Amino acid sequence: MTTDNTTPANPHTQITGPAVTFDPAALQSWLAEPTGDDSTRADELGIDEFFSRAHGYLLSGLDDLLAALADDDEQSVWRLRPGIEHVGFFRTFDGETDDGALIVVDLADGPRLASLHQDHRDFASLDTHGTDTAIEALSNLAIEANTVVRHYQRHVAHQQPEQSRAGEHPDDGRLTDREVCIYGLTEAQYRELEAAMGLPRHALGRYKQWSAPDGVYLGSRYDLDAAIGYARRTGLRYSETREVHHAPGAPRPAAGAEPA
Repeated sequence: MTTDNTTPANPHTQITGPAVTFDPAALQSWLAEPTGDDSTRADELGIDEFFSRAHGYLLSGLDDLLAALADDDEQSVWRLRPGIEHVGFFRTFDGETDDGALIVVDLADGPRLASLHQDHRDFASLDTHGTDTAIEALSNLAIEANTVVRHYQRHVAHQQPEQSRAGEHPDDGRLTDREVCIYGLTEAQYRELEAAMGLPRHALGRYKQWSAPDGVYLGSRYDLDAAIGYARRTGLRYSETREVHHAPGAPRPAAGAEPA
Protein backbone atom coordinates (compact mmCIF):
# COMPACT_ATOMS: atom_id res chain seq x y z
CA MET A 1 0.00 0.00 0.00
CA THR A 2 1.31 3.43 -0.92
CA THR A 3 0.46 6.33 1.33
CA ASP A 4 0.48 10.00 0.42
CA ASN A 5 1.30 11.49 3.79
CA THR A 6 4.86 10.30 4.27
CA THR A 7 7.71 12.71 4.94
CA PRO A 8 10.59 12.86 2.43
CA ALA A 9 13.81 11.05 3.29
CA ASN A 10 16.22 12.89 5.56
CA PRO A 11 17.94 15.38 3.20
CA HIS A 12 21.32 14.77 4.84
CA THR A 13 21.34 11.01 4.25
CA GLN A 14 23.71 10.03 1.44
CA ILE A 15 22.72 6.92 -0.47
CA THR A 16 25.53 4.62 -1.61
CA GLY A 17 25.24 1.31 -3.43
CA PRO A 18 26.60 -0.80 -6.28
CA ALA A 19 24.84 1.28 -8.97
CA VAL A 20 24.88 4.92 -7.89
CA THR A 21 25.81 7.29 -5.08
CA PHE A 22 23.41 10.16 -4.44
CA ASP A 23 24.26 13.10 -2.17
CA PRO A 24 21.14 15.17 -1.30
CA ALA A 25 23.13 17.97 0.32
CA ALA A 26 25.21 18.33 -2.86
CA LEU A 27 21.98 18.50 -4.89
CA GLN A 28 20.71 21.39 -2.80
CA SER A 29 23.95 23.33 -3.42
CA TRP A 30 24.05 22.39 -7.11
CA LEU A 31 20.48 23.58 -7.74
CA ALA A 32 21.17 26.86 -5.93
CA GLU A 33 24.18 27.74 -8.10
CA PRO A 34 23.60 30.87 -10.23
CA THR A 35 23.50 30.51 -14.00
CA GLY A 36 23.22 34.19 -14.95
CA ASP A 37 20.42 36.74 -15.28
CA ASP A 38 19.51 36.31 -11.61
CA SER A 39 18.52 32.69 -12.21
CA THR A 40 19.75 29.42 -10.76
CA ARG A 41 19.94 25.86 -12.01
CA ALA A 42 16.69 25.18 -10.15
CA ASP A 43 15.01 27.98 -12.10
CA GLU A 44 16.26 26.66 -15.43
CA LEU A 45 15.09 23.12 -14.65
CA GLY A 46 11.72 24.17 -13.25
CA ILE A 47 12.51 22.91 -9.75
CA ASP A 48 10.11 25.29 -7.99
CA GLU A 49 6.86 25.22 -6.03
CA PHE A 50 5.13 23.64 -9.04
CA PHE A 51 7.61 20.77 -9.25
CA SER A 52 5.60 18.21 -7.30
CA ARG A 53 3.53 15.10 -7.70
CA ALA A 54 0.42 17.14 -7.02
CA HIS A 55 0.88 19.10 -10.26
CA GLY A 56 1.59 16.05 -12.41
CA TYR A 57 4.40 15.35 -14.88
CA LEU A 58 6.87 14.78 -12.03
CA LEU A 59 8.79 12.15 -13.99
CA SER A 60 9.23 14.42 -17.00
CA GLY A 61 10.95 16.97 -14.77
CA LEU A 62 12.99 14.26 -13.09
CA ASP A 63 14.17 13.07 -16.51
CA ASP A 64 15.37 16.61 -17.30
CA LEU A 65 17.18 16.78 -13.95
CA LEU A 66 19.02 13.51 -14.60
CA ALA A 67 20.04 14.71 -18.06
CA ALA A 68 21.42 17.96 -16.62
CA LEU A 69 23.41 16.06 -14.00
CA ALA A 70 24.80 13.72 -16.67
CA ASP A 71 26.01 16.73 -18.67
CA ASP A 72 27.96 18.13 -15.70
CA ASP A 73 31.18 16.16 -15.28
CA GLU A 74 32.17 18.13 -12.18
CA GLN A 75 29.03 17.58 -10.08
CA SER A 76 29.17 15.31 -7.02
CA VAL A 77 25.41 14.85 -6.72
CA TRP A 78 24.74 11.74 -8.77
CA ARG A 79 27.75 9.51 -9.39
CA LEU A 80 27.60 6.17 -11.16
CA ARG A 81 29.72 3.41 -9.71
CA PRO A 82 32.43 1.62 -11.75
CA GLY A 83 30.89 -0.83 -14.20
CA ILE A 84 27.62 1.15 -14.52
CA GLU A 85 26.91 2.98 -17.78
CA HIS A 86 23.52 4.51 -17.05
CA VAL A 87 20.79 4.71 -14.40
CA GLY A 88 17.40 6.06 -15.43
CA PHE A 89 13.83 5.03 -16.11
CA PHE A 90 11.25 4.38 -18.82
CA ARG A 91 7.97 6.12 -18.16
CA THR A 92 4.63 4.40 -18.50
CA PHE A 93 1.45 6.30 -19.18
CA ASP A 94 -2.22 6.21 -18.28
CA GLY A 95 -3.77 8.39 -20.93
CA GLU A 96 -1.69 11.58 -21.10
CA THR A 97 -0.22 11.58 -17.59
CA ASP A 98 2.55 9.63 -15.87
CA ASP A 99 1.41 6.58 -13.97
CA GLY A 100 4.88 5.29 -13.13
CA ALA A 101 8.07 3.92 -14.62
CA LEU A 102 10.49 1.03 -14.90
CA ILE A 103 13.88 1.88 -13.42
CA VAL A 104 16.70 0.68 -15.66
CA VAL A 105 20.41 0.16 -15.07
CA ASP A 106 22.80 -0.39 -17.98
CA LEU A 107 25.92 -2.36 -17.07
CA ALA A 108 29.22 -1.70 -18.82
CA ASP A 109 29.56 -5.37 -19.81
CA GLY A 110 26.26 -5.43 -21.68
CA PRO A 111 23.19 -6.43 -19.65
CA ARG A 112 20.35 -4.00 -19.01
CA LEU A 113 18.59 -4.52 -15.68
CA ALA A 114 15.09 -3.31 -14.85
CA SER A 115 13.00 -3.01 -11.70
CA LEU A 116 9.41 -4.01 -11.22
CA HIS A 117 6.95 -1.30 -12.20
CA GLN A 118 7.18 1.72 -9.91
CA ASP A 119 3.98 3.65 -9.35
CA HIS A 120 4.39 7.43 -9.66
CA ARG A 121 3.51 7.62 -5.96
CA ASP A 122 6.66 5.63 -5.17
CA PHE A 123 8.87 8.49 -6.37
CA ALA A 124 7.70 11.32 -4.14
CA SER A 125 5.16 12.27 -1.49
CA LEU A 126 2.10 14.26 -2.43
CA ASP A 127 2.78 17.17 -0.08
CA THR A 128 6.35 18.05 -1.10
CA HIS A 129 7.51 20.39 -3.84
CA GLY A 130 10.61 21.94 -5.34
CA THR A 131 13.98 20.77 -4.05
CA ASP A 132 12.37 18.49 -1.45
CA THR A 133 10.56 16.62 -4.21
CA ALA A 134 13.76 16.36 -6.27
CA ILE A 135 15.63 14.95 -3.25
CA GLU A 136 12.95 12.39 -2.46
CA ALA A 137 12.56 11.30 -6.08
CA LEU A 138 16.30 10.85 -6.65
CA SER A 139 16.65 9.08 -3.29
CA ASN A 140 13.98 6.56 -4.22
CA LEU A 141 15.44 6.14 -7.70
CA ALA A 142 18.90 5.48 -6.25
CA ILE A 143 17.58 2.98 -3.69
CA GLU A 144 15.69 1.00 -6.33
CA ALA A 145 18.60 1.04 -8.81
CA ASN A 146 21.01 -0.21 -6.14
CA THR A 147 18.55 -2.94 -5.12
CA VAL A 148 18.22 -4.13 -8.73
CA VAL A 149 22.00 -4.40 -9.09
CA ARG A 150 22.37 -6.22 -5.75
CA HIS A 151 19.81 -8.82 -6.83
CA TYR A 152 21.68 -9.29 -10.10
CA GLN A 153 25.04 -9.62 -8.35
CA ARG A 154 23.64 -12.29 -6.05
CA HIS A 155 22.15 -14.19 -8.97
CA VAL A 156 25.47 -14.15 -10.83
CA ALA A 157 27.38 -15.18 -7.71
CA HIS A 158 25.09 -18.18 -7.20
CA GLN A 159 25.85 -19.34 -10.75
CA GLN A 160 29.61 -19.34 -10.21
CA PRO A 161 31.30 -22.66 -9.35
CA GLU A 162 32.66 -22.82 -5.83
CA GLN A 163 36.34 -22.00 -5.88
CA SER A 164 38.96 -24.16 -4.21
CA ARG A 165 39.87 -22.94 -0.78
CA ALA A 166 43.26 -24.68 -0.67
CA GLY A 167 45.89 -22.51 0.90
CA GLU A 168 43.37 -19.93 2.21
CA HIS A 169 44.04 -18.59 5.68
CA PRO A 170 40.68 -17.55 7.18
CA ASP A 171 42.36 -15.81 10.09
CA ASP A 172 44.32 -13.60 7.65
CA GLY A 173 41.18 -12.27 6.01
CA ARG A 174 40.29 -8.58 6.04
CA LEU A 175 36.59 -7.66 6.08
CA THR A 176 36.02 -5.16 3.23
CA ASP A 177 32.25 -5.11 2.90
CA ARG A 178 29.23 -6.28 4.83
CA GLU A 179 25.52 -6.25 4.09
CA VAL A 180 22.37 -7.31 5.92
CA CYS A 181 18.98 -8.03 4.39
CA ILE A 182 15.86 -8.18 6.58
CA TYR A 183 12.74 -9.81 5.16
CA GLY A 184 9.03 -9.30 5.71
CA LEU A 185 9.07 -5.94 7.48
CA THR A 186 5.76 -4.22 8.06
CA GLU A 187 5.64 -0.44 7.71
CA ALA A 188 5.70 -0.04 11.51
CA GLN A 189 8.72 -2.35 11.77
CA TYR A 190 10.43 -0.45 8.94
CA ARG A 191 10.27 2.72 11.02
CA GLU A 192 11.25 0.88 14.22
CA LEU A 193 14.32 -0.44 12.37
CA GLU A 194 15.37 3.15 11.61
CA ALA A 195 15.14 4.01 15.30
CA ALA A 196 17.03 0.84 16.29
CA MET A 197 19.93 1.90 14.07
CA GLY A 198 19.89 5.45 15.43
CA LEU A 199 18.55 6.97 12.21
CA PRO A 200 16.05 9.83 11.91
CA ARG A 201 12.52 8.90 10.89
CA HIS A 202 12.17 8.24 7.14
CA ALA A 203 15.95 8.05 6.63
CA LEU A 204 15.40 4.74 4.81
CA GLY A 205 12.91 6.36 2.45
CA ARG A 206 9.42 5.26 1.49
CA TYR A 207 8.08 1.90 2.68
CA LYS A 208 6.91 -0.36 -0.15
CA GLN A 209 4.74 -3.26 0.88
CA TRP A 210 5.16 -5.15 -2.37
CA SER A 211 8.94 -5.34 -1.92
CA ALA A 212 8.85 -6.52 1.71
CA PRO A 213 9.22 -10.24 0.80
CA ASP A 214 12.40 -9.42 -1.17
CA GLY A 215 13.90 -7.76 1.87
CA VAL A 216 15.42 -4.44 2.84
CA TYR A 217 19.14 -4.30 2.06
CA LEU A 218 21.41 -2.38 4.41
CA GLY A 219 25.00 -1.58 3.52
CA SER A 220 28.02 -1.19 5.75
CA ARG A 221 27.37 2.53 6.37
CA TYR A 222 24.52 1.52 8.68
CA ASP A 223 24.77 0.05 12.20
CA LEU A 224 24.34 -3.54 11.03
CA ASP A 225 24.78 -5.08 14.47
CA ALA A 226 21.84 -2.98 15.68
CA ALA A 227 19.82 -4.07 12.63
CA ILE A 228 20.54 -7.74 13.32
CA GLY A 229 19.64 -7.25 16.97
CA TYR A 230 16.29 -5.75 15.97
CA ALA A 231 15.58 -8.62 13.56
CA ARG A 232 16.31 -11.18 16.28
CA ARG A 233 14.17 -9.41 18.87
CA THR A 234 11.21 -9.24 16.53
CA GLY A 235 11.62 -12.72 15.04
CA LEU A 236 12.27 -11.47 11.49
CA ARG A 237 14.22 -13.54 9.00
CA TYR A 238 17.48 -11.95 7.89
CA SER A 239 20.64 -12.77 5.98
CA GLU A 240 24.14 -11.39 6.35
CA THR A 241 26.76 -11.17 3.59
CA ARG A 242 30.43 -10.51 4.26
CA GLU A 243 33.16 -9.83 1.72
CA VAL A 244 36.58 -10.83 3.03
CA HIS A 245 39.85 -10.29 1.19
CA HIS A 246 42.66 -12.71 1.92
CA ALA A 247 46.29 -11.78 1.47
CA PRO A 248 48.42 -14.36 -0.40
CA GLY A 249 50.67 -16.47 1.79
CA ALA A 250 52.30 -19.83 2.10
CA PRO A 251 49.73 -22.65 2.10
CA ARG A 252 49.28 -24.52 5.34
CA PRO A 253 50.44 -28.13 5.40
CA ALA A 254 47.76 -30.70 4.70
CA ALA A 255 46.23 -32.43 7.70
CA GLY A 256 48.54 -35.15 9.01
CA ALA A 257 51.55 -34.02 6.99
CA GLU A 258 54.92 -33.73 8.66
CA PRO A 259 56.23 -30.17 8.96
CA ALA A 260 59.19 -29.35 6.72
